[in-house]
Amino acid sequence: MNLVLLPHHNTITSLQKLQKSFVSTSAGHEDGTVFLPSYPLVCVLADGNGQVTLLKDLMKSAQGTLQFMMPEVTHSENGSSPDSPDTLILPVQIPFMNLIKEAGFTPVDEPYIVLGSWYAASADKAGASDKAVTADKAAADFQASGASELPVPSRSFRLALMQTTPLSETGPSAAFSWKYTDAFWVKLG
Repeated sequence: MNLVLLPHHNTITSLQKLQKSFVSTSAGHEDGTVFLPSYPLVCVLADGNGQVTLLKDLMKSAQGTLQFMMPEVTHSENGSSPDSPDTLILPVQIPFMNLIKEAGFTPVDEPYIVLGSWYAASADKAGASDKAVTADKAAADFQASGASELPVPSRSFRLALMQTTPLSETGPSAAFSWKYTDAFWVKLG
């Protein structure tokens, strides 16, 4: 089980606008690849067998906001495999990572939200290097376009224990299941 952050619906709406802006900037289809936005948007925070009850008590005095950084692309080692796509992520600065550790979880080094991934439209059309170049170009165009409006810092979100499945072999896990346990809402002070 992993401890995950589920954004508030206002933040999800902002993230979906960011995805649409990215798709329109990158045209979505280039060089035999297709960009597929991800949903639900989940930020993986930690893994292990921590105590959710303790974390819930600790979070009552947590301060700050979730800060969203400029999107970036992570490349899989075998970019031509549909199981290991190049992925557009939105790094998130989280002010309470020390509380997660105090509650017995093992925090990830760099939490992020998955915005979407590039998949090869055809194995004959797109190789690993072509897909990586497309992802880099699309991310650079997106950042340079001025169309990327990051979500405002957020104080409200849900923390939940969730069984996660690997997004890729090279990065942290990302949850794509609505089945979770011990979820609770947080509003930072």
